[in-house]
Amino acid sequence: MTGVAGPADRSVTAPAKLRGRVPASAVPVVTAARMADVDRLAIEAYGITLLQMMEQAGSHLAEVVRRELGGDLVGRRIVVAVGPGNNGGSGLVAARHLVNRGAVVRTGHPVIIAMPVERGFTWCYEENRYVG
Repeated sequence: MTGVAGPADRSVTAPAKLRGRVPASAVPVVTAARMADVDRLAIEAYGITLLQMMEQAGSHLAEVVRRELGGDLVGRRIVVAVGPGNNGGSGLVAARHLVNRGAVVRTGHPVIIAMPVERGFTWCYEENRYVG
């Protein structure tokens, strides 16, 4: 596999004043194909399952949200928009962790509604509400 960075390789180093709070614009962009390579490497070389990766990603995302919102999530209203695939799974994991921390969470799941071919497809969000 080419182009996949190892654990010691860091393509972006945050200035000292931003360490711990890296702006989104400083995070390297990873293509879907490259991320698939990273996932495959994690599974084949390190024995990490996709479910473990989703759980870790969702848990860490919930922690970032908690920090960004000042630490206390009790009663906070949060919307998590999730799409299909593994990233959507990580979003649902994050929603669960947020609820476990006391937040009131709504999730939106994209649903394709079949329409006549000349009109194409319409995306809408099926909404669920989870109360902690």
